[in-house]
Amino acid sequence: IIHKDAPVILLKSHEIEWEEIKDLSSSLQHIQGLKGGKIAAIGGGSLLYAVGYIAEQWQCEATYIPTTVLSMSDTSIGGKVRIHRVKDDVYERHFYRSYYEPNRIILDERFLPSLSEHEISLGIAEIVKHALYQSPGLLEYLLSPAFDPFNNQSSLLKATMWTADLKRICLTVDPEEHEDGANAILRAAHTVADQLEVESKLQMRHGKAVWRGMEIDCESDPEKAKTVEALAKKLWKK
Repeated sequence: IIHKDAPVILLKSHEIEWEEIKDLSSSLQHIQGLKGGKIAAIGGGSLLYAVGYIAEQWQCEATYIPTTVLSMSDTSIGGKVRIHRVKDDVYERHFYRSYYEPNRIILDERFLPSLSEHEISLGIAEIVKHALYQSPGLLEYLLSPAFDPFNNQSSLLKATMWTADLKRICLTVDPEEHEDGANAILRAAHTVADQLEVESKLQMRHGKAVWRGMEIDCESDPEKAKTVEALAKKLWKK
């Protein structure tokens, strides 16, 4: 938090605790004088959502510096604020839904080498989604030998930036996200993914749920199912 009198708020590295609304609301009580100030988020998608919520409540300037493939290609784009709620052992994914556009988004490729193969696999799920449902060109690239995200950082950066631009195009052409427009792309495979995350009490990582959601979503289309299987074999690392 960029403010001379502001305390440092430590958010634990767990998606539930980062994204649960009661914890964020409690943190806000300890922050005074942030209204009209500046706040920065350096981290993954859960942290960007959390900081987006804080920035919205205080109406302050926000800067996003995403550090994961998923947050670079997806979460940081579009200004969505999504916060979970856990109450009486009931897990409500994205209980709080709003929009608060950051003032700036800084994508820095120097974070990519810090990611494990598993973290890269999780982030690639959203890249594969856009390839399957929006961009035949990107799909062809992901299937090609040129795309080697675990050994060739440049290819990972290319796919990440390509996907971020595809999402930007979706939201520019159809900012209202109509069911037969941008929503059909952005929410592809996510109905199943959301259900899987809730059933796991939010323990399943979003990227893994999206991979599984695509597998289930494409079962009725043998060609797509074969493509998803080939991509999972190439790109999924435990």
